[in-house]
Amino acid sequence: MRLAGICFIIFWLTACGTKQEGNTVKREPFILATTGSFSINPYLDSITHAFIREANCKDCIYEMYFDKQDDTDSKVTLHCIPSYPAYMQVNKPILFFNVDSIRFFVYTGLEDFAVLHNDNDTTTHLKASSSLTEHVWAVVTTKDSTYVVHDGWPPFIKMQLKPDIKFEAPGGVK
Repeated sequence: MRLAGICFIIFWLTACGTKQEGNTVKREPFILATTGSFSINPYLDSITHAFIREANCKDCIYEMYFDKQDDTDSKVTLHCIPSYPAYMQVNKPILFFNVDSIRFFVYTGLEDFAVLHNDNDTTTHLKASSSLTEHVWAVVTTKDSTYVVHDGWPPFIKMQLKPDIKFEAPGGVK
């Protein structure tokens, strides 16, 4: 009797939240949430503000790609492109945050595995912008350093980007 009760409980727990349709089992969607409120660190915040100043395009689309490549290396790509009406349907961003009055759509790779069920975003209807320029910066963090690379495109590819600024030792020391 005890074994039958345990088997029933296991069956009931595994069956909760599922629906059987034909030969497939459908599970109820899970809700993506955060562990609490957060903000980007001061270094990335200052770089983001500098990027916004350089791009200087209020009606453009701003994107941020987070790419943790391994335990010590990561890359954050900041991208500003002219706005176009089909952006939301083509790219399907699921995360965003605002820096001052600029909305950054955030990409982590999760977009390829998630289906947006509830579109509560007010930017679903974008208009074409008058700007024709594109801006890209990459913030590269390694075990030993952090630096910014202009034109550090594309995201999600492991590659060694080099800093734009070449530093030389003072006094001609080699």
